[in-house]
Amino acid sequence: MAISSGMRDKRVTLLRKVESDGGRFGRGAAAPTWEPVCTVWANVTFSRGTKALRHGALDAYDVIMIRALYHPKVNRSMRIEYDNRTWEIESYNADRTTNELQITAHEVIK
Repeated sequence: MAISSGMRDKRVTLLRKVESDGGRFGRGAAAPTWEPVCTVWANVTFSRGTKALRHGALDAYDVIMIRALYHPKVNRSMRIEYDNRTWEIESYNADRTTNELQITAHEVIK
């Protein structure tokens, strides 16, 4: 079932990874940066949250579901910027027959 256009009321920016050191990792290598690819209108809903005490530290993050129109530039290796937070894609389902994109993402804790 496709979501109506009126329900897509949030702006979501898709980011792609840019390797600044030629893809080599290790001592002295720079961390990858993320650059905007496109911004789309989407329906964003809070899916679940997790809090756990692991190795003496509180680990907490939220999970959201994003539903938008299909976009050919989007893939599962991207990250998402929404609500001044960064999100990593957990699951990605692009359906060209319904022209819909559905993404589940968890918050990246910095």
